[in-house]
Amino acid sequence: MDLYRAFLIMLLCCGLGGLVHPQEGEASDIPTTVGLDLDTVYLEVVSPPALKDRLVVQARDLFTQYELPPLAAKPLAHHRLTLKLHLMAEPIGALCPDALLYEPMITLTSEVLVERKSRPIQIQALTWSSEAPAHTIEKGSVRQVIEEDGKEFIEKFIGYNRFSRAAYPEYYANSPTIPLAGENEPSSLSPRVPMEQAILEGLQLDHLEFIFQVWNPIEAFNMDRVKYAAWTEQYKRQFKSYAQSQNPDTGLSLSQSHSGTINKQLLLSLQIWPAQTACPHLRIYEASMRLSEPVQIKRNGLSFTTDTWIRRKVSVVKEVDSKQLSAEADSLMAEFFTDYTAANYPR
Repeated sequence: MDLYRAFLIMLLCCGLGGLVHPQEGEASDIPTTVGLDLDTVYLEVVSPPALKDRLVVQARDLFTQYELPPLAAKPLAHHRLTLKLHLMAEPIGALCPDALLYEPMITLTSEVLVERKSRPIQIQALTWSSEAPAHTIEKGSVRQVIEEDGKEFIEKFIGYNRFSRAAYPEYYANSPTIPLAGENEPSSLSPRVPMEQAILEGLQLDHLEFIFQVWNPIEAFNMDRVKYAAWTEQYKRQFKSYAQSQNPDTGLSLSQSHSGTINKQLLLSLQIWPAQTACPHLRIYEASMRLSEPVQIKRNGLSFTTDTWIRRKVSVVKEVDSKQLSAEADSLMAEFFTDYTAANYPR
């Protein structure tokens, strides 16, 4: 990395609060936002209905202030990327009256190629985001909080876009799409995948590493009665059982260490954390399953690893017992194999 680019990276980190990009290309200094044509990006705002129009105007105004084209607020045929500003606040209900479960994040989805058994297929996948989603519980009016977060997220995205253009102008010359493996093959060999379930088409389960994670459950239930190792083995066995029920010949690597053939991970995560000051007697509980695998960004050819299939459930509870955790894990595994079967063994 030359001194000019090193200086720009330092300037970006200082000017935007020490940002660290969570997903980068093979060359660790190249952000995944390089080569981005803003005219192909559609802005989607997910928020309380009363704030949506205000947030759209605020976002578009910020692009104009930085002398960039404001993103379209409605998708058109030429929009191949989606910048989603997610600032949703939903009532918790009787558990904590006047409180809201709030989830702030921003993500960019782009066209990528992912390898399957017989061919690379083209899908939409996450190619840039801010921090990982972090739920909080808010009381009272959240309008100011949402507007401030919306402004900060859009400025972060603009900051990465400006840095990418300044540090890597070679990716913007005539904005060519870099040829990818399979790009020049007949369209029937590299189709666009219209259905979410088809993302799992051709997925090789013997190239998949299954990982189970419990995060911060100590305050939710008595860990003396639940041995971590036992839970890990339980879910590894359950996952293998699901897989073999679909195909008895399926080979699965369920080790916790990587091997030369494993380049995809399926992470089952059960996370519990305190709601802090707003509702101190409650817990925020998230159950999720994510398929993470190598992809290649269509517009610039950068390769990196990202989530291509995600299922999440977030709720606010007083406590979570082992029975509920087990049922949630079973449900997520069943969803994965339902989609996997629909994509690979259509009726």
